[in-house]
Amino acid sequence: QYKETPLWKNTLFVLVADHQGAYPHPIENPLDGQTIPFILIGGAIKDSCIIDTYASQIDIAATLLSQLGLPHDEFTFSKDIMNPASPHFGYFTRPSFFGMVTPENQLVYNLDANAVQLDEGTAKEANLEKGKAFLQKLYDDLAKR
Repeated sequence: QYKETPLWKNTLFVLVADHQGAYPHPIENPLDGQTIPFILIGGAIKDSCIIDTYASQIDIAATLLSQLGLPHDEFTFSKDIMNPASPHFGYFTRPSFFGMVTPENQLVYNLDANAVQLDEGTAKEANLEKGKAFLQKLYDDLAKR
C-alpha cells in the first residue's frame, strides 16, 4: 500500500531481525541464530542486488551513512559492507563466548573455558587472535566512555 503513495519514491525502509531467543544462549551450537537478514527496500533503492558478505549489526551505521555520502568515522567499529576494500567479517559476543566468521574461518571461543569451542573452514584458528583483539578493543572503548 505504501508503494502506491507519493512518499515511496524517496523512502528507504531498513529491516533488521534480532537474533533468536534470549540469554542464556545455548553454547552447544553457538553459531545457531547468528545469521540474520538485513534488507533495504523502498523507492530510494536504485538497483536491487544481494550483498553476500560477512558483516555484523554494528556495520549498519557505516553502510547506510556511506551510501548517503556522509562521514561515519565516529562509528569506530562499523564498516561499510558495500565497500570491497572493507574487511568483511562477522563478529558476535555473548557473556561466555565470542565468534568471528570470515570466508576462510568460522571460530567460536569459549571465554569460560579459555578454549576454542568451534573452528571450521580452510584456515584453522585464523580468527582467534583477531577475535581476541577485537574484543579487547571493544572493552577498551567501553572503558573510555
